Amino acid sequence: MTGWRLAVPAGVALVVAVAACQRELVAPGVCPETCPGGSPVVIDTVLMPVLNADSTFTGYVEAGEGLALLVSEGRPNDVLSPIRFLPLGDSLLLNDTLRSFSVDSMAFRVGLLARDSAVSGLEMLLYRIPSDVDSTVTYQDLVPFIDDSTLIGSIDVADSVISEVFRLVVSDSATLDLLSFVPDDSTTMAIVVAMRASQGSGIRIGSLAAGGSGPLFQSFVTLDSVADTTMNRQVISRIAQFNTFVFEAPTTVDDTLLTIGGAPSARSLLRYALPSFLQSRDSAQIIRATLELFPVGPIQGLRNDSSLVRVRGVQSDLGAKSPLCQTAVGTFCGSWFLSRAVTTGLTVGSSDTVSVEVGDLVRGWQGELGSEQALFLELLPEAASFTIPVFGSTRTPGSAPRLLITYSLPFPFEQQ
Repeated sequence: MTGWRLAVPAGVALVVAVAACQRELVAPGVCPETCPGGSPVVIDTVLMPVLNADSTFTGYVEAGEGLALLVSEGRPNDVLSPIRFLPLGDSLLLNDTLRSFSVDSMAFRVGLLARDSAVSGLEMLLYRIPSDVDSTVTYQDLVPFIDDSTLIGSIDVADSVISEVFRLVVSDSATLDLLSFVPDDSTTMAIVVAMRASQGSGIRIGSLAAGGSGPLFQSFVTLDSVADTTMNRQVISRIAQFNTFVFEAPTTVDDTLLTIGGAPSARSLLRYALPSFLQSRDSAQIIRATLELFPVGPIQGLRNDSSLVRVRGVQSDLGAKSPLCQTAVGTFCGSWFLSRAVTTGLTVGSSDTVSVEVGDLVRGWQGELGSEQALFLELLPEAASFTIPVFGSTRTPGSAPRLLITYSLPFPFEQQ
């Protein structure tokens, strides 16, 4: 009996102990003797770039090296796109023999990449120009050739079409005479693309870098001295050897502001000095970082043509030639793993603040192995867009870029 009476209190004590820390499904856990006290501390702060250390650099991507060529008419600072194709040659190799040929017809491929869908009556116009066109050409050099006497043809674009690859076929004798080669041409075809529409507007067309949307010149020929009718008809295709676009008036960059885009393209560098309380991840966890950029006026560009501002980290600060952190998944910069590209869209005509989430990049500044405390701004597509954002700098009071950082301090564990 004695042993039985001792067992009962032990059993009761066990039940009580379990009940004291049982998990309640409809209410927070009840374990006051084991739960730490204290509350998380979350703080917002604003970080400005280092005064006069933010800069704009130009010359990264030249006109024609991007994915698109620009053409405009009736807008401020109109644009023309000259294109020179690889030489056609005066013979074609068939069965180990060079055969001369006569041209039956010609065709030109032009890829429309973007346009203002609110503008109707769009036509793309192709004109013949001298074959020696090169990077020294200016808008004024091309203007005399925008004339009926050099017109190869026009491509009508339906109002509903935003992007499409077009072919202009030329077979009439008068136009083929215009396109015939003289000794100075060295069988090299060169054209300039212009446009017209119901109102002033612009378009983006594919460049050499655009591949299947890029310029192409084709000659449909009949080989001389070839009796086999299945062999004597051939097509000779030539891609662009050189292409560019030229503005009516040269554009300049104001070094007191921050500019991205244009051609040759401009990029901007922002330098920061992280406060000591944010230097270490042990002392502060950066929850969020938002870069705010303030346009100095409405963003220039083509309506309904999308563009992005991209912000990248800097591995080493060498000014204009700073090696940049990649933005692809699986890339490290400093000691921080980048999980996504850091971009945001731009709205043409808007003066609203442009905000970019840059938390990954700013977290990469922390620690002894952190990357440079700097951000590089770029425009996408580079050297292939009418969009040219201009933002305030540290030299324009009230419009300087700023970083809005939200961080938390180490959790203050307290026993109750």
